[in-house]
Amino acid sequence: MAIATIVCSCNNEDRVKQRSINDLKSAVIEFSKISSLLNGTSQTGVKSVYVDSIAHTIKRNMSYEQKLLKIYEIEFSVANELAYAWVNSSVEKYMDSDSTNVIMTNGEEKNANRFRLAIAQNLIDAQTQLNICNAQNPISCRDLSEMSFTALTSYNTFFFCYYFLTDNKDYLQFFSRNSEKVHNLKTYADTVMACDEISDKMAFEMASTLESTAFIITMSTLSFNALWNNYSDRMDEMADFFNANSEKAITAFFETSDKSEIEFMSEKEYADYLKKATQYKVELMNMVVNEIRRTEQ
Repeated sequence: MAIATIVCSCNNEDRVKQRSINDLKSAVIEFSKISSLLNGTSQTGVKSVYVDSIAHTIKRNMSYEQKLLKIYEIEFSVANELAYAWVNSSVEKYMDSDSTNVIMTNGEEKNANRFRLAIAQNLIDAQTQLNICNAQNPISCRDLSEMSFTALTSYNTFFFCYYFLTDNKDYLQFFSRNSEKVHNLKTYADTVMACDEISDKMAFEMASTLESTAFIITMSTLSFNALWNNYSDRMDEMADFFNANSEKAITAFFETSDKSEIEFMSEKEYADYLKKATQYKVELMNMVVNEIRRTEQ
């Protein structure tokens, strides 16, 4: 009976993980519409052909880590496509403007290539991390966790360009505050992943709760805070869920002196968490697309 219970538990966890991948894959493909919406090429949104092609490389026989890496790659690809036109426009403004808030180096003439590299650094970092993960078999949980955050911070390129092109100081402050929150969460996750006294599996599960909190912050920034303004009750519910679990991870790690004795979540508890977190992530992406579509129309 005990063996049967363990097998059943493992099968349930595998099913939840597979369902999570399937749901996130479909949602991120739909989410790719933000590029055409924010770049002004469509008022209703067109799915990215490139993003869709990456999604179709996710195969059932891949490991969960390989599938998750593909999800992060798709998230990054959306950010990359979204930022492309905005980076070009920002470079043009920088080179053409007599006065600008951005100073590369004192006393030197403006340089388009250096400016482009500076504002695209988050995209470059994400591509570098993706290359590191793709070269590994099996994939390191530490590098996979790193990729989960760099996929989110790759949107910082668009966030900066939006501020730079619109001169929206309020958005700059909003984006900067949220960027700092994501950075702090990543720092916590890096500390957890660097600990050799706990298993890679537990460390990654703990770090994933921190990434999920960073996810809702990133979606809020991308919606220009429309999610909180228009759906405050729903956002409160999701934020409470993500914050409670990320705080649980932080508390478990930093308040346990002997890290080998850390207790976080059972397999069932994490499966339940992953199911709910995935539902919320899918909903957040759909909300962002709908809000941007409504604004553009």
